Amino acid sequence: MFSGDVSDDSGLRNAAKHKERIEIDKKLCRKQSRICTLARQYLRDVTMSWASEELRFANLGNERLNRRLVQIVEDLAACPESSVPQASRSAAALQAMYRFWSNRRISADQILDAHRQSTVASPSQRQRAN
Repeated sequence: MFSGDVSDDSGLRNAAKHKERIEIDKKLCRKQSRICTLARQYLRDVTMSWASEELRFANLGNERLNRRLVQIVEDLAACPESSVPQASRSAAALQAMYRFWSNRRISADQILDAHRQSTVASPSQRQRAN
């Protein structure tokens, strides 16, 4: 009977520890989500979106897709240490990311071309500013 009490007590302690770990994990996820939100706000508030500037030459077929590309880049850049679901603004934004990536009309070459054009344009813009 004594050994049964010990195992029951041990099981209760393990269950309590497991529950405590789950609560700690939840708190960390909420904290990380809050940090990502603050990082996104900082990127939007302090600077003109560097992503929109960098991808200004993007031509993915329509303006909505161009804006979505910028939003995806901003979200992922705001939380580079996070997984895609953690870095996305919301469940809807996450679904939009996956739809964007699976869109057959969008190619990596189109996105890279926008980046190349931006890179080539940058030195001339800097010279005009000086």
